[in-house]
Amino acid sequence: MVLSYEERIQAWLHNRLCKQDPGIWSGGKQITVEEVRLKQENGELVILFRAVQYSHCLFGFRTSASPHQVIRPDGSLVLDDDPEGCAEIIYANLQEHVEAANIGITKRL
Repeated sequence: MVLSYEERIQAWLHNRLCKQDPGIWSGGKQITVEEVRLKQENGELVILFRAVQYSHCLFGFRTSASPHQVIRPDGSLVLDDDPEGCAEIIYANLQEHVEAANIGITKRL
């Protein structure tokens, strides 16, 4: 079975985030990822996760998994053909979202 661009992103992220320790934490903001969901109708990717210190709360991170246009060195625009590279960028964006000060996981009141 040949996977689509979006399905390859989902598979890469699922393997990295759900089957391993996602390695995303800063101070007390450690997470465990429950699911990496792909909405086929619009190419949207949803990552559901819990903060270790707030295990009763389910958080979400949403982004596009559709191919983006990239600029070649010659200046031409083409669709990105590296879904695994795109998945690594999404992983980094999730990490930044969780670990950044006052963004992502809120402090308990």
